[in-house]
Amino acid sequence: MKKSPSDQAAAVLLHLVKKGSLTKCKTTGRLEVNGNSKSKVVKK
Repeated sequence: MKKSPSDQAAAVLLHLVKKGSLTKCKTTGRLEVNGNSKSKVVKK
């Protein structure tokens, strides 16, 4: 049961939002790297 990367990213973000995690921004950056591999995000 493999989900597409974007679905997985959305699920992880929802999970973090529910927990009220302050690392949401960091995780978003990492998920963007997984989806796009853009150097813009890697620089962070």
